[in-house]
Amino acid sequence: MKNFVRELLHKAHLRGPAFMIYWSARPRAIFHNIPYWIKGAPDALPVPPLKLRARVWGEYTDIRLFLQPNQQIQQVLDILAQHGAKVDEFEAILDFGCGAGRALRQFPYLERHLIKAKIYGTDINPEQIAWCRRNLSFAEFDVNQPYPPLIYDDAKFDFIYTYSVFTHLPEAHQLLWIDELSRVLKPGGYLLLTTCGESYFETLSQNEKEQFRADQLVVRHGELAGVPSTYNDCIVFHPVAYVGETLAKEFEIVHFFPGEASPSGPKGEMDHYFLRKTFKNNVSLT
Repeated sequence: MKNFVRELLHKAHLRGPAFMIYWSARPRAIFHNIPYWIKGAPDALPVPPLKLRARVWGEYTDIRLFLQPNQQIQQVLDILAQHGAKVDEFEAILDFGCGAGRALRQFPYLERHLIKAKIYGTDINPEQIAWCRRNLSFAEFDVNQPYPPLIYDDAKFDFIYTYSVFTHLPEAHQLLWIDELSRVLKPGGYLLLTTCGESYFETLSQNEKEQFRADQLVVRHGELAGVPSTYNDCIVFHPVAYVGETLAKEFEIVHFFPGEASPSGPKGEMDHYFLRKTFKNNVSLT
């Protein structure tokens, strides 16, 4: 039933406005937002306006959810360190698909500050990048196009993370972008990908379930990818075998954290792949 309603709203070009109204009108969201309207965010950084938060995910109309979990980046860096990464030596980190800076805003408040690292963010949405440039001055931001290349030099970054970006790209786009991220990643550097995997299985249609069980990528509305106003309506589901054998085949998977289905929302349900670029994988598109 939920999928049916989503499809009706999609065909009527009302899905985005309907989701924003639904999430923002909930009494719980209003109740949770009141302290932030009065006191601001605990990190003393500005909170992006409703439009930009909802562009990332409808439930981020609730500012409390937008700002949680505030230890996300610290936990990611700790996992990398556990797998041999010399985190304190990182010189450049890229948030690919940074949106309104939800994850990136955590860097100034890490338990162990990365003294050497410069932080970069890039996104397809120029409105979000403009907001980040005005309000998150500790990082450098750029707008990327729907297709590679990025503006960065080869082998620039020690670590690249991408939260819920490949979940909105059809296969052809994904294969181009994984090569491009490899190009700008240093040999031996690390890449974090999040995907919609097994925990989403029960949300799929019967045909989609058959595709997924055949280890095929499941793509909805791939034609809407690459456009700031509609890319969220392209939704992609990744079987683990597809990621290992196709998408990340040129990388070493150093850690895999599977998502768990829960009523709390899809961001915590995503699979997390911690990848390492091998020294032989020195892809250049130039």
